[in-house]
Amino acid sequence: MSRQRTVERRVLKVADRLFYQKGIRAVGIDELIREADIAKASLYQNFGSKEEIVARYLQARSDKNIGALRSAVEDAPNAPEARVAAMFKELEHMTSGADFRGCAFANACADLSESARVVEISRDYKQAINDLFKVALGEGVAGAEGLAEQFCYLFDGAIVHRNLRQDMDAATKAAAAAMALIAASTTEAS
Repeated sequence: MSRQRTVERRVLKVADRLFYQKGIRAVGIDELIREADIAKASLYQNFGSKEEIVARYLQARSDKNIGALRSAVEDAPNAPEARVAAMFKELEHMTSGADFRGCAFANACADLSESARVVEISRDYKQAINDLFKVALGEGVAGAEGLAEQFCYLFDGAIVHRNLRQDMDAATKAAAAAMALIAASTTEAS
């Protein structure tokens, strides 16, 4: 691996930890440099600015989360209920750590609402989740587009409840609500 890739990975690993633990505004360039154990010139040579570090941190987190959710859908039995439940099960896994601080994308938008790039990456992430819910539902479910959007509300609500209320069962409860919505949609379609 090239030195440049090593520096990039080290900075992004440190940025992921610090930005998520402390908040983006609370973490300065000097702290990133110190924690990553690199020279200031190396940081700017590889990233150019803090905004670039933030954007790449969010994109890496998005890629990781969407990849995990996609794998959960692909590995689940070929039934809408099973695939949707698998997404919520993955959410439970994503939110189970003692260091969980809520949605990194909502946190980033709260910290940097003026950054069009941060908002765009965050919106794209949320849209990718919506799109995955549509895939999970498949073509056989009436009103799949509306259901997928409702599942996103449940997904985000579970994150908030896990974070603010320390509800370790939030994703399971959201999955149960999603199952009720699927059942209601198939009853209506009959």
